[in-house]
Formats: sequence, structure tokens, C-alpha cells
Amino acid sequence: MAQSDLTRIASNIAGLNALNALKDINTKLAVHQLRLSTGKRINEAADDPAGLTIGTKFNARARGLGVAIDNIGDAKNLLAVAEGGLSKINDIALIIRDKVAQAASDALGADERAAIGAQINSLLSEIDTITDQTTWNKRKLIAGEITDSNPLKFQTGAEAGEVTEFYLNSSHKASDLKINTTAGLISDDANFTSASFTPGTTTDLKITDVLAPGKYIISVTTNDGTTFQAKVYESDGVTLVSDVTANATSGTSIEIQGTDGKITVTLANAPAAGETLNTTVVMSECSEVGSADKARDYLKKVDNAIATISNSMTSIGALVSRLTSKEEALTIAKTNTEAAYNRIMNADMAAEQLEAMKLSILQQTATAMLAQANVAPQAVLSLFR
Repeated sequence: MAQSDLTRIASNIAGLNALNALKDINTKLAVHQLRLSTGKRINEAADDPAGLTIGTKFNARARGLGVAIDNIGDAKNLLAVAEGGLSKINDIALIIRDKVAQAASDALGADERAAIGAQINSLLSEIDTITDQTTWNKRKLIAGEITDSNPLKFQTGAEAGEVTEFYLNSSHKASDLKINTTAGLISDDANFTSASFTPGTTTDLKITDVLAPGKYIISVTTNDGTTFQAKVYESDGVTLVSDVTANATSGTSIEIQGTDGKITVTLANAPAAGETLNTTVVMSECSEVGSADKARDYLKKVDNAIATISNSMTSIGALVSRLTSKEEALTIAKTNTEAAYNRIMNADMAAEQLEAMKLSILQQTATAMLAQANVAPQAVLSLFR
């Protein structure tokens, strides 16, 4: 700092020193007032270039951790939907098991077993419905579509590679659980085209699927929906079972007694040459509970299905537990990352207020001293009196 010389009045060195001090105080005071106004220690890169770089990285990571925590919440909701579907399927499987255990007793007759079979068929249909309707954003969760080769990937971390996968390799439809019954199973459609079909003649139509003994419904139609009179024979092609009328909207129950189950359908008023016959056979009874022995065999399948469902629920539960632990860890990491960001980027309001008060007082004293420095050269006038 330059030393002032009172006897040289052409330059007011003392005044310039006071002015420089006042400017410096005003600059510092403005910085602290801005920090008090914004609550931030770094308001521009010049305030702390290195701190700004570090703080920006901390801020990005903290925000990423926050999004990851939200993603975990969404993932747990998705898994809750899957678990809810499996839980209901498990409940239905237990009901089926109870009914099958009932049918395994010789105390029941054919009518009682038929009633149990009808209920089992209905419950199996509901299992398939639940499996198809347990979805998330149009993706089926428990139908075998989400496998280890095509898993759902949840972003559960702040970085690109921090993902958690979910998959269930098992489908939970009745057929995939291997508890489907013969009931409701449609045989392969038998499609026939023959130039020998002539209106007014009788044509034999054979369904070559080997069918188990039981009651079936047969439907025979042409591609234009024509109704035909049909005679259904047993596998020997000679014994007449019943006279039926079959069309696109109706079917007639027939009884298959043999074990090979080949059926011959004789049609009167056969279709025109080259026309296609579509034949569908559906079993209308659950043969798995047709006897006590069959019911006991079927009971083993139901137990295996319940074990499969239970394993899937266990997998989901384990993943939910894992996600909960990860969520807690990310919450702690996010809090600490924000604390580090806060210490670098945000102002200590108490310290800033203390500095601002100090600089405000210095501003007043510097202004006063500048005023005194401006009038000090007047003392030289006394030499001319």
C-alpha cells in the first residue's frame, strides 16, 4: 500500500487507499450477500471451479440414486402383481387338491365324481385366466414369457450397468403345471378334402386321434356352416353309438367305451366335391377322477403343481427381499451423497451472516475514512495564513 504524503496535495494517496479498501470490502460484501440470498456457496464457476466440478458429479449421482429408489418401488409393485396372481392360483390348486382327495375315496359314486370333475374343470379354466391376466404393461408375468433368456431388467443403481433381473422360467397354466385334465382339451382338427364327396351320399369320416374312455362332444361342419346328420360309431366302425345333429354352434354328447377311442362319423347329405370338413372333439368329463385309483394318481400331479407354484412365489419373495435391502442401502447412499454435495455447494448461513455483518461495519468505517482522507489536504492551507 502506497504511503500518503500530506504536503503533496496533487494526488490524494490516502484517499485512494481508502477508496481501494472500500471497493474491496464492497466486492466481498456483495459475494456474501449473494450467498445469503441464494443459500448457495458456489453461484458461479469462478467462486470455486474445482468444487463446482465435484459438486456437479455428486448432484448427478444423488439424483440417479433417487431415480433408482423409485425404480425399485415400481419393481416391487410389479412383483406384487405377479405374487398376487400366483397366490390365487395356489389357493385354487389347494381347492383342487381337496376335491381330488375326496374323489380318491371309494365312498363316492360316479355322479359325485362327475360333479367333482366338472368343478375341477372350471377351476382349471380360472387358473389359465389368471395366468393370462396377470400382466404389467401388457407383458404376462407368470405365463412363461419372462425367462432367463428374456428377463425383465430393473435399473436399481445410479450407473448404467447396475440392473436387477427378474424371470420365472415356469408357466403357470394348467397344462404347463401338468394338472390339465382330458376335459377341455380339443383334439387336433381333422380336415378332409375329397372329390368323392357327392351330395346325397353317405361318407365315413374318421378321427384318428386315440381318445381315452369318457364322454365327448363332437362338432362337424363345413366351411359354409352347413348342418349334417351324423351317425357316430365306436372304434370297430360297426357299433352305433347315437344319432346326432352337429353344426357350428351345437354338439352332441357321445360315449366312448373302448381304450383306442377311434371314432367313425357317417354323414348323410355329404358336402360338395372339394369342400372341407372341420371336425372338433372335446371331452366333457374329467376322467382323472373317474375312479379312486385315477384320483390318487392325479393327486400326485396336483402336489407337484403346488410345489412349482410355491417355488415361483419363493423366488419372487426372495427378489422382493433383495430389492428392499438394496432400497435401504441406496437411501443411505443418497443421503450421504447429498450431504457431500451440500457441504460443497451450499452456504453456511451462520458463517455467511457473520462475515456479512463484519464487512458491513468495515464498509461504514471505510466510507468514513475516505471522507476524512478527502478533507485532510486542507491542512496545507494553514501554511498560507
